[in-house]
Amino acid sequence: MIPDLKRYRIITRGNKLVVIRATSQEIQDVFGKDWNSNLISFSRIMGYSVELGDEIKIEMNPDRPDLFSLYSLYNSYRQYFGMKTSPGKISGSDRILKGRTDHRKWAAAFEVKFSSKDYSLIKDALNFTDKISDATGRSRKLFAFGIHDLDEISGDIEYLESSSVFEFETFDGIKGNIHELIKNHEKGKEYSKHLWDEGFLLLRDKKGIISVPPLFNSWRTRVKESSQNLLVDITAEDKKSLETALRLSVGYFINSGAEIRLMKSDNGDFDINELISRRKSKLTPVMIRKYIGIKSSEEDIEKNLRKMGYKKTSTSEFEIFTGRTDVMGSVDLMEDFLKGMGLDQIPESPLYSSFTGSQENTNLMSHNARKILLSMGLQEVVNFVLTSPKANQSGGLKILNAKSGEYSEARSDLLNGILEFFQRNKHNGFPQKIFEVGDIIENGNQSKAIAIGICSSNSSYSEMKGYLDSLISSTSVSNFKVLQDDIKHFIKGRSGVIEKNGKICGFIGELHPDKIKELGLELPISFLQVDLHSLSRS
Repeated sequence: MIPDLKRYRIITRGNKLVVIRATSQEIQDVFGKDWNSNLISFSRIMGYSVELGDEIKIEMNPDRPDLFSLYSLYNSYRQYFGMKTSPGKISGSDRILKGRTDHRKWAAAFEVKFSSKDYSLIKDALNFTDKISDATGRSRKLFAFGIHDLDEISGDIEYLESSSVFEFETFDGIKGNIHELIKNHEKGKEYSKHLWDEGFLLLRDKKGIISVPPLFNSWRTRVKESSQNLLVDITAEDKKSLETALRLSVGYFINSGAEIRLMKSDNGDFDINELISRRKSKLTPVMIRKYIGIKSSEEDIEKNLRKMGYKKTSTSEFEIFTGRTDVMGSVDLMEDFLKGMGLDQIPESPLYSSFTGSQENTNLMSHNARKILLSMGLQEVVNFVLTSPKANQSGGLKILNAKSGEYSEARSDLLNGILEFFQRNKHNGFPQKIFEVGDIIENGNQSKAIAIGICSSNSSYSEMKGYLDSLISSTSVSNFKVLQDDIKHFIKGRSGVIEKNGKICGFIGELHPDKIKELGLELPISFLQVDLHSLSRS
């Protein structure tokens, strides 16, 4: 059991790397007298790092958010080494979550019943939910939690929007009207960027407001040292984010031995039981042999995956624990199989190859194109291949079982990445002249393209056409021509498609002023994109 963690805290760094800080005594009370060797030996398995000193720092791997607390890390340690654990159970609540909203419309709630009063465990839960909100939830943008004393909750919970000004007392005892709190309270200043101009989101019970998500909870329902049971509410930007938050939090409380009581919602868009249902995936000795090169048996696989929290349901099929949001399929089971076996137990074998390596033709073309564009005075940028449906307005290949709604599609062009770069860097001054060489997936086919974007007072179609001519001339490519065509988001008469040998291989244009205004920019923007293979001399 975790001690009273008066100094125990978790912080997230700017890159969302999570660091658990605790004294040696606090860790000893959890991991035992041999905490030093226990914690460090387990770090070699799970991939975190430990920095010793007056204060112990445990840097957690961002891809394991289910371990973002001292207690959850210790529970994983106990499971790995076959110690007895007492997981909790899930049932239904008599309470209902009512209401719908147009902004941040996804919401869920559940009750947490502990078998005994232990504030240290509740404090650990507060730290855990707070930090996955900041790290995995992108500083509460994707999802945020509200944790309340369940014994102070009266009746059902209602989720609603309001534009009225009202008086409120925050969880830390600060009183004021909602506008004053948003302006002056630490949480209001930090997270008000997630609000919209017309009003606020509220959660309330029969006695009044219990939360203003994603900002602060009420004083009345605050968690105290005398608290034994909790009400957890979650608000999210999209369904996938809600599922991630539910899986992480429910998984945490199940591991703590608590009883989870799920609240039904009158929002017909989802079923809370389905969102946390345990997924399944397969791993066979044949797969282990094919992809890892190790001989194994069904018994070996089950033994090693059990140490990592999996439960075998049938031949070669395993149930994935609710809180393991990082597990997508068989490839993750293979990684956990190796961790269960012990990475130091992987047999070494020599690598043989009868081939001589050479640079792939597409990479060679990319390298040459970069040199040309850099010599023209442009700066290279690199954006993510995965993007959101909102940003990828031209439509793209959807990712099955995407971990985040923010990265759920493969981009179909380089335009949106270039425009988002201008948005993020408008405080750096203009002109900005950039290019990108990157992969796109269009109509189900993957290819590599080159894009140039210019945002300046003199940016125009004519200027961009000059860059295209220089690029084509430098690569000694013939049969290129530009045909006038009206392209979405570009000015009519000042855009067109790029054609080579009768085949369209790109587009060029001057962005429409309405689109520029929508992006929060003021200067003209011109853009071109051309397929990299078309720049070959063939």
